[in-house]
Amino acid sequence: MSGGRDLRERTLRFASQVAVFSGGFYRWSEPHRTLCTHLVKAATSVGCNAEEAAGGQSRADFLLKISISLKESREALFVLRVIHMARIDDSDMLRTLIQEADELVAILTAIVKNTKAGGI
Repeated sequence: MSGGRDLRERTLRFASQVAVFSGGFYRWSEPHRTLCTHLVKAATSVGCNAEEAAGGQSRADFLLKISISLKESREALFVLRVIHMARIDDSDMLRTLIQEADELVAILTAIVKNTKAGGI
């Protein structure tokens, strides 16, 4: 299942890029560091749950894990948008992460819908 491997690699890259982006948060105020902590947890959970879905014991187990991955990708996207809208950061890296999180939400939404419809 090369599509699954591609998704797993993509979520790994996303989590890694979030970790790099978040490295600069130490200089920020406490509320900003809290956003960073939440972002890192959500971004890494996207990939962790995609990995678990790949080893799912059943269709239901796959659907549960991939749905959690979708939920966490939405959380990561939300926090990234807060960082942008609050003008905490406006770098190219932030814009790239927002775009990638948005694309992951779309991909994972399609996987959940296809799985529920019996397509996967």
